[in-house]
Amino acid sequence: MSQHTYGPYTPDILLASGKTSEVWQARGPKGDVALKIAQNDEARDRLRDEAELLRSLQFKGVSEVLEGAPDHSWMALRLVDGQPFDRWALSRATPEILAAARSLLDTLHQLHLAGWIHGDVKPANVIVSAKGAVTLIDFSISGRVGSGGGQFAGTPGYMAPERIDQGALSAGTDVYGAGAMLYAALTGRTPFSTREPTALTYLPLVSLPTPPSSWRPDISAQLGRLLLSMLAFRPEMRPRDLRRLGADLEESAAGPPAPPLLGMEEERELLRRAVVGTLAGEPRIAVIYGPAGTGRKTLITEAVYAARREGMPYLKGMKAEAYHKAIQSSKLPPVLVLTATQRGAVALAKAVLASKRQALIFLLSSHPLPDLQGPEVVQLTPSALSLEQARQLCSEASIPPDQVTALWEESLGIPGYLHAALRRELRARGAQVDGTLPPELLKLKELLTGGDEVSLDALAQGMELDLLELVDLSEMLLLEGIATCSSDGTTLRLVGETRP
Repeated sequence: MSQHTYGPYTPDILLASGKTSEVWQARGPKGDVALKIAQNDEARDRLRDEAELLRSLQFKGVSEVLEGAPDHSWMALRLVDGQPFDRWALSRATPEILAAARSLLDTLHQLHLAGWIHGDVKPANVIVSAKGAVTLIDFSISGRVGSGGGQFAGTPGYMAPERIDQGALSAGTDVYGAGAMLYAALTGRTPFSTREPTALTYLPLVSLPTPPSSWRPDISAQLGRLLLSMLAFRPEMRPRDLRRLGADLEESAAGPPAPPLLGMEEERELLRRAVVGTLAGEPRIAVIYGPAGTGRKTLITEAVYAARREGMPYLKGMKAEAYHKAIQSSKLPPVLVLTATQRGAVALAKAVLASKRQALIFLLSSHPLPDLQGPEVVQLTPSALSLEQARQLCSEASIPPDQVTALWEESLGIPGYLHAALRRELRARGAQVDGTLPPELLKLKELLTGGDEVSLDALAQGMELDLLELVDLSEMLLLEGIATCSSDGTTLRLVGETRP
């Protein structure tokens, strides 16, 4: 207990302590208050500014100043009855958490309309009552919209990249903090989980958060997309209409989850870093190699979605020469996906590297490409699933544990092979599983219906795919036991179908 009194207030319980100030629960003539005490001259200036700001805000949901010292050495605030957001959320269902997030976003909307940015949105600064009322506290590092540049302030784990990089404050800075707080409440970890606390001061500058469904598979796909949009690297790509965002968050809770994406954590992180590296001003080439079914396209698809959330245009359907012109004329660094066998694809990647043009190029290949080297190039092949991940994949199909082990060993942990083995097992039980096939496989199957053998070239034209992409899909049909290939490897036919 503090032995000092501050005006009519006597501190009882220390609530928070920082480098410049302490906050105590204190006794006063009209009951308990939150007493904020400055520890030095700089803190007095901050306390003065914070008191002036809070007195100017004419809406609910923020701290209320009751009294302050003439020399700004302390101020008394109305004591908020409740818990910090993270502790409150531990015992709450997702809809309740999202309802509280909506209230917070409404308060931030009002704050931004008044021309201010909170600058340190985190669980400790968001107090939630037992009835769900939300109060935003601690405005000590708040600033005007557009201010900043020169002050490293905030809380690692919840700081937006521009806050870490000492850039200008914007409404997006608070949206990022709210997104990080909500991400942590729903997944049990902050967007950049690490055992090294100092890493939180640079990871948001070089990478992007892991999709929340990686930690919580039951989270709805729409909610996952909204959280990632709030945590976009570029502030201008974060949601701007906070009232609509709050409503969208609440509505998203009941949506279906995204298809599970298991494993490949290191590879996915490398590709997220490639996206940010491109945004930072450098070309990035990512060669994703390996046989069909290993998860190459899954890796690329997730990274392309991450790039598009950052506003990077997605170029497709062009010849190599047209891609080069499009890259040169694009205002933002574009992203494109090519197969290594596509004419001019490797040459285009080399030209982008040589010219230092901002672009992110994914090259889908069956093998590494030794001609592409340098710090801007990453070459990787997807890692196999672990036995535990295989069990997770098979859990909804009620496959006995010993059978999962056998399927995993048979497939060597390769996702596509495991999916195929799992579906063959389900078919053997009489289950209808065609509906679980990806849309492109269903389309390819339709092109083969009728019993005729169809050439790979004709199928590639009908699917509007490069021949290598068509070969990948064809291999998946063979793995599924749905189609057979001719002895010379040039035609396909559906199993069990003959010419009429």
